[in-house]
Parts: sequence; C-alpha cells; structure tokens
Amino acid sequence: MTHGDGEYRLSCVLRAHEDDVRRICVCGDSGIATSSRDKTVKFWVPDPTWIPPGGQFPEGGIMSGWMDTLVLLCDLARGDIMENMTRHQFQVTGLAIDDNGDIISLSIDRYNSPIFIHSLVL
Repeated sequence: MTHGDGEYRLSCVLRAHEDDVRRICVCGDSGIATSSRDKTVKFWVPDPTWIPPGGQFPEGGIMSGWMDTLVLLCDLARGDIMENMTRHQFQVTGLAIDDNGDIISLSIDRYNSPIFIHSLVL
C-alpha cells in the first residue's frame, strides 16, 4: 500500500483479543490500549522485556515496568497479566532476567532499596 511518496508496511501484529478490536487509544509514550468485543482491554507497551518459554509461561511472556511503580508479567499465549509486583515506591526504570530466572527491577526509589530481585519459576 502506498500513500503519496511514502510506502506503508506492517511492522508488527499484536495478538491477544479473541474478538474484533473496536477501539484503539494511543497513551502518549506509555503505550497503546485496545478494547475488543471480547470484553477485554489490553495495554501494549513499547519496550517490554522477554520472558523465555518455561514454567508458568510455556509460550513465553513479557514483563514491563511502569511509571505507577508496577512490574507486570504477562502471558503471551493468553494475553493475561499473570503477576503484578508492587514493591517499588517510585517508577520502574529497568528490568532484566538473570541466568537463574530471577527478575531484577530497578527504580528511582531513593530511601528504600532501588533494586529488587523477584523470584520467578521459569
């Protein structure tokens, strides 16, 4: 498909809804929200961290840190939030998974520990 001098192409497909998507909301730089006739709302973030397949995530998952202090773990197969970690007092600024499968989250917490290690069975 072309429009004017530019060319458009599909850059990715977001799959999670079980029915057609009826609304899309671009939420600034935070992500995109979609709502569907399947009566769910999904929030898509631009920079999630991949959780490799295994354990409670047989097809893999994603985790994302938020301005509202949350670390969310989402199942890719179902599109569901599997865990909601709330130990930080300020925004989450970094996430990683170490070789043991532990999630390491970093925040701008000043007086509390800015780094937490969350155990996860992968």
